[in-house]
Amino acid sequence: MATTRLDSLRAYARAWQQSGEHEIRALIEECWTPTSIYVNPLTDAIRGVDGLTQVIVDYPVLFPDAQVRPGGEPDARASYLCYPWRLSSTARIRVLGEDHGLVLEGTDVMEFDADHKIKTVVSFFGKAPL
Repeated sequence: MATTRLDSLRAYARAWQQSGEHEIRALIEECWTPTSIYVNPLTDAIRGVDGLTQVIVDYPVLFPDAQVRPGGEPDARASYLCYPWRLSSTARIRVLGEDHGLVLEGTDVMEFDADHKIKTVVSFFGKAPL
């Protein structure tokens, strides 16, 4: 059971590295709530454990052999955290009309609740503007 924001982040990050629905769901249940929301440029708001589990299970359909790994150190402020990530694929990653080659970098901005569970994730694709 996640007890800190970093524990929740670790469970969330590990979920994206799994391929089995059962393993993904178990990790999401550690860090997520029934009302948690996930938003990225490709989807409407996804809610709850079932919703996020299905997004992660479906990612390899969009990105064959997808591997999501940390892209740097998380940066925390109050109840928020920025988490840089890298998505790699064996096929070219084309998102919203832009070709990213075989690697797409992005950032998740996370908000945590009082129990250190992830309340909201807003995922941005591409390098953060300087």
